[in-house]
Amino acid sequence: MEALDEDGPEPDDRPPALVNELHLVRHRGKAGGALKGRFDDAAMFDAIATVIDAHARPDGLRRAIAARDRGCAGCGRPPSWCEVHHVTARQDGGDTALHNCVMLCRACHRLQHHSEWEVRIRDGLPELIPPAWIDPQRRPRRRPLLHLAA
Repeated sequence: MEALDEDGPEPDDRPPALVNELHLVRHRGKAGGALKGRFDDAAMFDAIATVIDAHARPDGLRRAIAARDRGCAGCGRPPSWCEVHHVTARQDGGDTALHNCVMLCRACHRLQHHSEWEVRIRDGLPELIPPAWIDPQRRPRRRPLLHLAA
């Protein structure tokens, strides 16, 4: 009868231990860096995100950018889906200010960092410049901001 019970120890029904990791990776040879983390504890994530946001941008800046751009400057997704993108990166001397920031959804933000799309602020409004393979003349594109026309 004991031969039938030789399938190993009983399963552990306890929940797995929470994993909370935060890593700072510095840029080599220049200022700045990146934070990377993995958090199973939602309260810990919220606390760390609040502290990082408080130090990353002036109070109300995200709301000001959202009011100006009304969502992603590229595709128009709502502000709740967007991240703040620095036109001139902080490590290259760019300010964290309204004149240097635009709202981009995650997909459009990736295009800015990993393709030939460019973003700029012209006349106080964001516009995107497509790569030459999309538009050989690279004509800037701007979403119509009807709330500013009135």
